[in-house]
Amino acid sequence: MGGRKVGGPGTERLEAGGRTVETTIEVVLDPRLQVSMDILQARQDAMMDAYHLAKPLYEAQQALAAINARLNDVRGLLGDDGPDALTSDVDDITRDVRQIQQRMEQAGAGARTSNAMQSFVGEPTADQLWQINRSWRLLPGVIEQINAVITDRMPGLITMLYQPGVGPDTLKTVEVPIRPAR
Repeated sequence: MGGRKVGGPGTERLEAGGRTVETTIEVVLDPRLQVSMDILQARQDAMMDAYHLAKPLYEAQQALAAINARLNDVRGLLGDDGPDALTSDVDDITRDVRQIQQRMEQAGAGARTSNAMQSFVGEPTADQLWQINRSWRLLPGVIEQINAVITDRMPGLITMLYQPGVGPDTLKTVEVPIRPAR
């Protein structure tokens, strides 16, 4: 079921040690809760929508951390007496990466709504749904900007510092997410 089911019958499978065990289960709601299935389903749908943002958001954050680490390495190699053109390029990329990080903060808000939704049993708020929708609109563009730094800007910087065939590995791009259909 993997978090997709709110209640009712289902089949679970466990694979371990070369063996597979399968059983039928029924998810029963807490009888103390007086919440309609429609509200629970709306909550679950919103939480899954936010959940699908978490992986690309994490990978984008990791990519930005790798870019920043690489820029710090370059600054270390340049020292205080590096060529002005190269230092200027590093400063320009650093400024652009900071702007991307600010945009990513905005784009990531929807992924963080699932924590708030888990803390109560009820319909997601209009603001939570708005944040999730906004994240799905913004995050792909932010990731495209990160990928442009990785594929277009960083290689040029590295080739100015190192001889061909020498230097750090190319940074990995981030897969641009596509919102799953409901």
